[in-house]
Amino acid sequence: MILNAFSLEGKVAVVTGCDTGLGQGMALGLAEAGCDIVGINIVEPTETIARVTALGRRFLSLTADLRQIDGIPALLERAGSGIRSY
Repeated sequence: MILNAFSLEGKVAVVTGCDTGLGQGMALGLAEAGCDIVGINIVEPTETIARVTALGRRFLSLTADLRQIDGIPALLERAGSGIRSY
């Protein structure tokens, strides 16, 4: 099937602002394509977590304000180590 060419099985996507709107749509689309998701938000994306995990994918939720750029490298390190620990 042609969709197999677009499979992201075994990959991890970092999605910001995935609690609603476009970010949520991206997280769900990537999960449908096979990605596990690291969601970075200011608020807990409860609905998105439920929908991604219902697709059989893992979801790691991290809370951060990305306007504070000094903390981004450490945040990405937490994302990497956190998703590997599942």
